Amino acid sequence: MDGINVVNKKIMVASSRKKILISGGWGYANLGDDAILLSTVDLVKEKYPDSEITVMTYSPPETSGAITDPNIRIIPSIHRQLSGTASLKRLRVADLSKPLDQGANFQLSSFQKKKRKYLLRFQDFYFANRFELFSKFPGLVSSLNEFESADLFIQGGGGYFIEGWKDSFLSRILELKIAHEQAVPILVIGQSIGPITNARFRSLATKQLGYADVLSIRDVDSFNELTSYGLKPVLIPDTVLSKSDFDYIKKPILAILLGSQPLTETQLGLFYETVIKLPDLKNLQIRITVSRLWEADLANASKLFARLKSIANVQLIIPKSSSQLQDTLGECSVLVSQNLHGLILAWRAGCACVCINTKRKFISFMEQSGQSSRVSALADLTKEKLLDFINEAFQESFTERETRRNALSTKVKSQFYACLDQIWKS
Repeated sequence: MDGINVVNKKIMVASSRKKILISGGWGYANLGDDAILLSTVDLVKEKYPDSEITVMTYSPPETSGAITDPNIRIIPSIHRQLSGTASLKRLRVADLSKPLDQGANFQLSSFQKKKRKYLLRFQDFYFANRFELFSKFPGLVSSLNEFESADLFIQGGGGYFIEGWKDSFLSRILELKIAHEQAVPILVIGQSIGPITNARFRSLATKQLGYADVLSIRDVDSFNELTSYGLKPVLIPDTVLSKSDFDYIKKPILAILLGSQPLTETQLGLFYETVIKLPDLKNLQIRITVSRLWEADLANASKLFARLKSIANVQLIIPKSSSQLQDTLGECSVLVSQNLHGLILAWRAGCACVCINTKRKFISFMEQSGQSSRVSALADLTKEKLLDFINEAFQESFTERETRRNALSTKVKSQFYACLDQIWKS
């Protein structure tokens, strides 16, 4: 397998009880990324049943609610140590203890946007200096002993390795640096990386990702970008796709899952005009939901519900866990989604998808799942196009979709195990 770079790594003995340290994009109120963690843990436990697993997360209380195995240790991530709770404010994580004001507008005022802009600049400067300090003195990292005692470090997905979120980017760089300096074998799995336009960040990423024993990413554009840096990545679809043993009974339900970009009145009208034109609408249920518990996502869902609630059988469902999100989507026949893990969780449970996002990782997933004919940017959608996509999805052969779904699940699982085997052999 390509993507191998072994530098005086610790030797793992086949009979030993492995200590495995896992980090990734969890603890950010993103239910899809919680699903990545659960899938990663399940695969590791299947491969190494006696392993000792420690999970690093931005929010230990949140992740403790997602993981039910009491034998798995949960500790604060390096990102949490670098940034404190600042990223909760950056992402604008919602307070679910307060009632959702249906139709509320969470858009920032001009003054708030300006204030936020300067705050983020200050945070970036602050975190960059903390990164330099922690890089020079890794003993400042409270979880250093976790790296020292680990037999394997797994840096999982999803799309948090981006220069636009500097403290997240630098935290993941620091994880790789410490693991390398502690001679811990490294598996990077399920990442979307970049685009990285900043020369310094690109140099940091190239150096530290080059230390991975197996460097696996989930989308073609990340693969091509890292290859252009001289790295040798492996392309493996999202880890969440490894699971497919669901038994949901499909119902005539259309789900709509929205992102954080504020919906315009024109776009709200587009959804309304499309829904009222759906065939046999009186026997169809519409579910509006989210996969991230962020204020902006909830605001969009709330606004769309307010626009559609005059139509019979329209529901607003706010899941509070990845399992609740899976159940919400699993019964559906078709999903229209702006977010990647909405698409993935729905499709792995047998639901046909319409993707209204054309970012790099979305296109790769729709191609991997055989649904590339139903992809469009929201800005390019018309009522006619969206209606055609939805009707095509409802009419798609369930048997053919099941065949593709199970084949992709088997492929992802075997490739994940092959990565572990390759590190073992190395």
